[in-house]
Amino acid sequence: MGDGKVEYVNFGGALVPENSRRTTIPDEETGKKLYCVFLDDKGTKITYPEQNKKQPKQIEYVKLTSSRASLFGGEATVHETNISKAQFDSIWEDARSFTSCENLNANSVKSYYKGDNNLRHVETGTNTGLKWYYEGFVDTQPKVEIQQEGLLFNTNKMKVSNFSGATVKGSEDEDDITLQNSDNCTIEVDSDNNNILFSDNVKVVNGSGNKVVAGDYDKTTFAKFDYNTAKETAVKQYKSEGKYKQ
Repeated sequence: MGDGKVEYVNFGGALVPENSRRTTIPDEETGKKLYCVFLDDKGTKITYPEQNKKQPKQIEYVKLTSSRASLFGGEATVHETNISKAQFDSIWEDARSFTSCENLNANSVKSYYKGDNNLRHVETGTNTGLKWYYEGFVDTQPKVEIQQEGLLFNTNKMKVSNFSGATVKGSEDEDDITLQNSDNCTIEVDSDNNNILFSDNVKVVNGSGNKVVAGDYDKTTFAKFDYNTAKETAVKQYKSEGKYKQ
């Protein structure tokens, strides 16, 4: 998410933007330490108990493409897209059929070990540039990513991944928040900009036990993403004020 230039630090077992303001507070119910990260000056924050990275189990299939650098300067950017296992298998077999000792400049087919698992990697060359395809484990590192978009007004675009027991509070501006592969978390976007022009958008993907507290005109979606088929399916959708459970 973003241009890849944001630096992250480990705070309470989660990766958060280095330029965020961070503090710890006691949990009023348990007395244990809570980690609180303020992500801007407009109220966006996440509070959570200490996080533990889980052992990765799910396999995903990823396509990476690199855009060309601008003529006016700047760097090339890498775009990442999930693809299905069937598509990856087809690319793998096609690349294998064109790779030989006599054709060393052909598509590259490799495998690499991660732990006890032998995973596949394909590199292909086309007229539009190189493309990479990876078979790998879905990342389980708790992480918070945020960026601002918009010309006339700011939209906070935020992704929260692999958290347990966290509370995310939206900003005064419009929020676009995705919570993925997380459990027992709460997203609160009900306290500001409750109007049809600046409504918030919250999407909860996978996980369990999550809740959304939405304001007027806010959009809430609970969805499932299948890493084997690379397809996302909406399970529940709401477009109004309310407290919604997964």
